[in-house]
Amino acid sequence: MRLILLCISLCLVVFTSTAQKKILKQAAKLEKAGLYQDASERYMDALYKNSTSLPGRDGLRRTGQKILDDMLADYFKARNTGELQKALKAYEDAEFYKERISYFKVELNIPDYYERDYQQDREDLLGGWYDEAQQASAEGRFDAAKSLYTQILSVDPDYKDALELRDATSTAPYFRKGVEAFESANYKLAWQQFKEIRRDDANYNAVKNYQQKIIEELRLTMSILPAQTNFHKSEWKLRSNIIAQVSQLKSPFIKLVDRENLDLIIEEQKLGLTGFVDEKTAARVGQIVGAQSVLVTKVVNYNYSKGNLVETEKVAYSGNSGFTSDISRFRPVKYQEFSQSSTMQVSVQYQLISSETSEVLAADVIHEELSDEMVYAEYRGDYNKLYPAKGELIYRTGKERQDFLALFGSKREVASKKDLDFKIQTLVATKMASSLNEFLMNRY
Repeated sequence: MRLILLCISLCLVVFTSTAQKKILKQAAKLEKAGLYQDASERYMDALYKNSTSLPGRDGLRRTGQKILDDMLADYFKARNTGELQKALKAYEDAEFYKERISYFKVELNIPDYYERDYQQDREDLLGGWYDEAQQASAEGRFDAAKSLYTQILSVDPDYKDALELRDATSTAPYFRKGVEAFESANYKLAWQQFKEIRRDDANYNAVKNYQQKIIEELRLTMSILPAQTNFHKSEWKLRSNIIAQVSQLKSPFIKLVDRENLDLIIEEQKLGLTGFVDEKTAARVGQIVGAQSVLVTKVVNYNYSKGNLVETEKVAYSGNSGFTSDISRFRPVKYQEFSQSSTMQVSVQYQLISSETSEVLAADVIHEELSDEMVYAEYRGDYNKLYPAKGELIYRTGKERQDFLALFGSKREVASKKDLDFKIQTLVATKMASSLNEFLMNRY
């Protein structure tokens, strides 16, 4: 057995040696004809078969250097004609080729001055693009600037601040429009434009300065008086809801000035907030608590109605006849369906009054309506054996059956006055807070 394996190995060596000699002969012939690219490929084929072949390495070194010299000549030519991008690619191709040949332990030569020239050309090209991009941005040609920054990054991903500036070109139009809007005192538009600028944007610090100036122009300190209502004082706590919703807005334009002892101050000053507070009284409260404005609210309409419980007798079908949906195979039975609804309607008037001039800065009436309804069914037997029908068709499965069965487990009470009261207060307060914020954004 060993003798057989030895014979096979010797045969392979002889075959490989013969094949390599043939390839080397072909490579030498191509080299002599000046076809250096083809010759070098054949020399590499020979080295793949035997990496220690000296004729293969010598041949690859000769042809490889000629190819490399031609590549460097292309670099030199492109450089002299000012085609820097083309020149850089030619040099990088040469470097890549040299690295490829080194795999076969064959070292080719690139003179040092080529590396120095390449680095200088690279800096000249990137610097030129960088200056062009900045000029394009300054002129408002942001698409052109973005394209140039993208070219820079394709060559050098870490070049200066090109990445940040490229990203900034996407938001630069917002920044420019924001500055224009600010200078024309259109603070709402300016604020909207500046909100598009990200924290990592090159213009972010400038944006923060503009936003602070807008806040200084628009922000208003505000005190909120207890809501006035003749409907149900024990349940209506609109003031606390408004404070909560205004706070949740996190609006930089509203600053609440709330004194814990506001009620005591009102009492001591005998301001008599029993009816609808007039402008002068509200302004006086604002001056006492140190607020630029006072929000006065009054519930002008409050209505809760609960409908009668309506009972309706309906028909379903009982039976278990395999998978048939033939209505004649089922027995009709009666069950009761109950329905009821409750509704609350509220209107709240508000006035935002200047503490300094007693002027009504903003006023509106907020309308809200909430309804709740319930529908449920009852059956004396096992309702799981009942099936709804439409015409002659029995619904044994599917959504129709699921909805039908759900009626028997549905809620039995509509929302109470207290429940609707709580929900509608939140809705009113939310709308009011949003309305106030909108007013402040449109003050000028």
